[in-house]
Amino acid sequence: MSQKLNQIINALEKRLPSFVDYRKQKKWKFKAGKLVDAEKLEYNDTSWEVVSLP
Repeated sequence: MSQKLNQIINALEKRLPSFVDYRKQKKWKFKAGKLVDAEKLEYNDTSWEVVSLP
């Protein structure tokens, strides 16, 4: 059991750099495209409703 677990861990550690690179690429694209634009948008609360608590 522990040998199979070690094999899985070793396989994941070998793939770790590709996961990290993928996340870096996606994070960069997100910041470059959406996050900066989102900070510039004005806050819109027209979809909120006023409710009273029971």
